[in-house]
Order: sequence, then C-alpha cells, then structure tokens
Amino acid sequence: MLTDRIDPDEAYLTRAQAADELQVSVRTVDRYIADGILTITKLPGARLVRIPRSAIKALLTPTAPAPSPFPRVDDAGAFSSSPDVA
Repeated sequence: MLTDRIDPDEAYLTRAQAADELQVSVRTVDRYIADGILTITKLPGARLVRIPRSAIKALLTPTAPAPSPFPRVDDAGAFSSSPDVA
C-alpha cells in the first residue's frame, strides 16, 4: 500500500533499515513492498520511499493461525466441527 501522507508522530525507516529490523535483505523488503505486505510512504518531490515503523511491527506481530477447513478427529476417532476439541 502506498500513501503520500507523512504522520509527524510516526517513525520512518529506509529500505535498508527495514531490512535490518526484519533480518532480511533489501531485495526481500522490495518484494514485500511490491506484494503489498509493507506499507510505504513516498517523500514529496523525490523518488525516495520510507516505511513506517508501525508496518514493521505489524509484520513482526504473530497472528493466530487460520482455522483448518477440515474436521477434527478426537482420540476416539469421532469427527468434530468444533475447533475446541483436540
């Protein structure tokens, strides 16, 4: 996602700084940007982009796994559609 608004309360990183924080290469950061995984902000009057630190934090924040589309089988071999049954 691309935005041209700069939030004065937000910290912004270069592509190299973002790569360092994410422990990936700059090329991977470029892929994340191209795939819409990272939000960027274009600086006015330049071709330079900056990445909000909040976008880095959001990428590093673990999320709960998606529920399985397959029914669960309990220890007795019975099917259950409830995700609470292990």
